[in-house]
Amino acid sequence: MPFPPDQHGHARRDGPGWLAFIQRLIGRLNPVRRPRSAPRVIKRKMPKWHVKRAVHATWPQPRHPPKPSILRH
Repeated sequence: MPFPPDQHGHARRDGPGWLAFIQRLIGRLNPVRRPRSAPRVIKRKMPKWHVKRAVHATWPQPRHPPKPSILRH
């Protein structure tokens, strides 16, 4: 049973002792962090291949057949 109980056996949670306990507990569990010059950032999950946009749907295609680039002598 938490200390100190009231006359009915229930823990008191409104007194100055309880508030001091909670403040000390919070200070120990969540210590104040120093300000960082380069804070850590959360890496975003990025796909390797992005979605094709509408601009790519009408990409210009070649209008003539390809020229041979390797010639055999």
